[in-house]
Amino acid sequence: MMSFLNRIKISGKIAIGFGAVILLLLAVASVSIIGLQGANSDFKRYRTIALQTNQAGRVQANLLETRLAVKNFVINGSKQAIDIVNRRANNTRNFVKDLLKLVDSPEKKKLAADSNTALATYLDSFQKVTQLQETRNALVLKTLDVVGPQMEKKLTQIMSSAYADDDAESSNNAGLTLRNLLLM
Repeated sequence: MMSFLNRIKISGKIAIGFGAVILLLLAVASVSIIGLQGANSDFKRYRTIALQTNQAGRVQANLLETRLAVKNFVINGSKQAIDIVNRRANNTRNFVKDLLKLVDSPEKKKLAADSNTALATYLDSFQKVTQLQETRNALVLKTLDVVGPQMEKKLTQIMSSAYADDDAESSNNAGLTLRNLLLM
């Protein structure tokens, strides 16, 4: 090998050296380009997954807020809770629509569509609960709030009359009945 290098002129040796450096640079550039293309592909995939995850998080957060508002309605029966339920449910629906645009796989699309269907069922059930609550409130106002005080007044009269007649048993029974009425 030494004899081969001794026979080549200095300009040839320089040309071979530069050629070798250029070949190494081309090899490094090729490996770098392939690596960058892979990294770019991986980054695009990561970005897609991150967007899907973020959107799914929005869906979940709004769904939980919807459920909390339903719980508050069950406890309080307030119109404000109904408004919050409807607003959060609409937000959830919109976020599910956006999520459906972001996902590619049929399994994920089916899950998102199923969650939208389940949310619709949940809201239909909630509407029934609110209607039943309104019916209950109307019955309480029209019936129990009217009849209850009348019953209390009559039981008090019975209890007073029994006391005046020295009928301890009737007075006691009227008092217990009045107590149970008030507990109701």
